[in-house]
Amino acid sequence: MAATTEAILAEVAAAIEHLGKTSIVALAGVPGTGKSHMAMMAARHFAGHPLLVETIQFHQGYGYEEFVEGLRPTPVGGFEISEGVLMRWNDRATADKQNRYVLVIEELTRANLSAVLGELLSLIEYRGRSITLPISKRPLVIAENLRFVATYNPHDRNAIDVDDALLRRLAIIECGPSSAQLREMLGSTLGNTTEGQATIEKLAKLFDEIEAITGDRFPSVMPFGHGIFSTVRNEDDLKRIWRQRLRHFIARPNQPRHELADEISSRYPWK
Repeated sequence: MAATTEAILAEVAAAIEHLGKTSIVALAGVPGTGKSHMAMMAARHFAGHPLLVETIQFHQGYGYEEFVEGLRPTPVGGFEISEGVLMRWNDRATADKQNRYVLVIEELTRANLSAVLGELLSLIEYRGRSITLPISKRPLVIAENLRFVATYNPHDRNAIDVDDALLRRLAIIECGPSSAQLREMLGSTLGNTTEGQATIEKLAKLFDEIEAITGDRFPSVMPFGHGIFSTVRNEDDLKRIWRQRLRHFIARPNQPRHELADEISSRYPWK
């Protein structure tokens, strides 16, 4: 694994180990920064086995009944209590103290967090505290060997509105666009020829120059990350990526153009 990627992975792994006892370890970054990849690698490293890691994805329709518990209709009429993923995974961790478990939540801020997370916020921070669930009347205590890792895009509307109660229970690691990671990522596929190396450097120059323009704002204001180019094998791929992806990040119908649209467009040579 390349040095820059290793350093970020080590930071995430350390956060899960030391801060995950009282916090949700959250990787924040724009699309294409590798936050999901890093979250999964660090979660599997902590747990020691991929089968001890569960992954879910929040969305606007995701509710408390899917995450904690709810009621669902039965074939013969009436309703029965249905356990959500938190209850199932917490029960597994509670019954298996010899192993460490991780629940990875993708797109954390896409859901109505206050409604979905429910009691989880206080229970993560105060391990050992018990609450009675409203439907099943079961006691819920978060297992000591269970950790929570999340990813989110800081530009999501809900991310902007995250309240202080959630914010203080997040250990946030920024996963920003990186020309160094771009070079590492494409080095094995393009870097073995002079032409390929030149292509990598032209692409890295785009990131470096935008970073010089935006300064400290670069990780949050750059509309896409280096991971967008992970499938690039030649310059034709770079042309397709522009047509099919990049230009839609900087200009959308009936919306204001991105503040960096002109700077990115003028510096991207494969349009």
